[in-house]
Amino acid sequence: MQVSIPALNSLLRANKAYKSIFPFTCYHYEHKCIGCYMQDMIYVTHSRKIHDISKVAYRIIGNADFADKLVANTNPNICRAVDYQADKNAPYNF
Repeated sequence: MQVSIPALNSLLRANKAYKSIFPFTCYHYEHKCIGCYMQDMIYVTHSRKIHDISKVAYRIIGNADFADKLVANTNPNICRAVDYQADKNAPYNF
């Protein structure tokens, strides 16, 4: 499924039935995230364009009860939601 990051964050704030599971940092900070620390740009060449820019972000979302049991006792790594200078890969280091 393709969803923009602001739309996904709005959905998670409005719908308490779902929460981020991974990266663990998203579970802990998704209520204050305004962007995504893990959004990367990749360049793709295809029949219509050379060096077309594609943006990707990785997040696993699941049922809130399951997420609470799985992630609640983890320690959040620093991320750009709370420190803009944070290493964007830090949330994946567990």
